[in-house]
Amino acid sequence: MNYQLLEDIESELKWQQSLSNEDMELGAFST
Repeated sequence: MNYQLLEDIESELKWQQSLSNEDMELGAFST
């Protein structure tokens, strides 16, 4: 398996996770 591909997937997951965390914080502020 391509190691670079694993790196890309891992960084993509971390980015999506941080993005969803920001969305949850914004949702908490708007209530």
